[in-house]
Amino acid sequence: MTLNLTLTETRIAGCFIVPPRRFEDERGVFIERFRVTPIVLENKSPVQFVQGNHVISHKAGTLRGLHCQLMPYMQAKLVEVLRGEIRDVVVDIRPGSKTYMTAIHVDMARGTGALYVPKGCLHGYVTKTNHTEVSYLVSDEYAPEYERSVRWDSVDVDWGTASPIVSDKDASAPPLSEFIISAS
Repeated sequence: MTLNLTLTETRIAGCFIVPPRRFEDERGVFIERFRVTPIVLENKSPVQFVQGNHVISHKAGTLRGLHCQLMPYMQAKLVEVLRGEIRDVVVDIRPGSKTYMTAIHVDMARGTGALYVPKGCLHGYVTKTNHTEVSYLVSDEYAPEYERSVRWDSVDVDWGTASPIVSDKDASAPPLSEFIISAS
């Protein structure tokens, strides 16, 4: 089936923006939030999402991340903003990847589409508005014993804020340099 859907590549291999399919008439708007076909075509392999998460952040400047899960529970993610705006951050920590250690940020708002984050990447975001809601699908269930975190300010990326609201867990995460050493 042809979708006439163009994925926007990022500087990280396998990480791309999926535009929304939007249909509008006098009754309102219908938005197709997710379709697996373009993601499968881009990755050349099947992608199955098994868990959906919905996060509500009350204040602008709330930072969540950077997180990933290790094998055998690595997660690909499809991230979408339902309300408000975020700066989404992805760091490629896949050994052997042509974009290994590349960090990017993507500014996202409601209706701008979704960000596909491949397995083996750190992921996090900071809210740019109050009362922000983010939804994301993941390709494997949450497994706390396989979760790893990296301190947000140890990555060379513009978060858009110098003093975010961060959980104790995220604030005490090791820097990226220690994570890479311990993971190798």
